[in-house]
Amino acid sequence: MERRVFLMAAGLSATALTAGCLGQIPGVETEQIQLARFSVSNMDTAPHQFDLRVKRNGETVHESTHDVDGRTPDRITGASADCTWDTTPGAYDVSVRVDSGEWVSESLSEVKENWWDDVSCASVRAYYETEVGFVLLDNCEDHSPTDPDICLPTDHSDTG
Repeated sequence: MERRVFLMAAGLSATALTAGCLGQIPGVETEQIQLARFSVSNMDTAPHQFDLRVKRNGETVHESTHDVDGRTPDRITGASADCTWDTTPGAYDVSVRVDSGEWVSESLSEVKENWWDDVSCASVRAYYETEVGFVLLDNCEDHSPTDPDICLPTDHSDTG
């Protein structure tokens, strides 16, 4: 009986230790999604400098810096990253740094985990007031394929 308990405990320990790491093992599928847009909104009343970074499958495919004015009582200001990462699906991570501070990151795989399995395209809006937060959206159908800040396939059309 002790052997059975030992084997079960060893199996559970191995499962727990490898949880979340399978996407880094060659041959194990990672979440493939298309990034349509990455933007930032400054909710603070002071102006800030925002560094944006996009990684696809661990490789940096976009970096940019944006000076964004502070919000006013009737307007929230922001900026969008130019679509330099193209329409290639992959495992995307987006990062924001405010005024050369610490990088804050989010993974687009969160869209698939928190919404539904058939999401193939997502947008990310980072926002800042006292700290960075992210809003992940699966609304690529709402974007115009002619917008230069949006990465959508050229044959994308509204089938609504």
